[in-house]
Amino acid sequence: MIAKFRLVAENILASEMKVMAEKSQIRFPDAEFRLEEANLPKNLSRSLAGKSLLVEVFPEELPGTREVDPDDVPCWIQPDGTYWNDYHPTRVSFTDADGKVWRLPRMWLSETLFQTRLKSKQPIQSRKKFFSRNP
Repeated sequence: MIAKFRLVAENILASEMKVMAEKSQIRFPDAEFRLEEANLPKNLSRSLAGKSLLVEVFPEELPGTREVDPDDVPCWIQPDGTYWNDYHPTRVSFTDADGKVWRLPRMWLSETLFQTRLKSKQPIQSRKKFFSRNP
């Protein structure tokens, strides 16, 4: 039986995201402009360039893998009223001294950590055939 879902597109509760986060140590790029490209303010970029910090890593989460509360949005709603999580890519963030949360590019994670998180559980394979028609 194929379940039909309806998507509720709103912001996910930050308090719920904290539960899923893992801590990881990353080294920020040495060049200040790389930090500014990630939308960090100039003074913060200057102070963090080349330093290592503890960041929160939210792992990739496939849709429909976890039952959620109706307040957790975005979510999928089954016809029977059951709420399921939506897709979330791998996300990296850190909190500065003022308590503001900044999102960082996930490519700043170490190569091994990033590759392990993105490993697919099943290989994706498909065969393509291309044909051309003669006029």
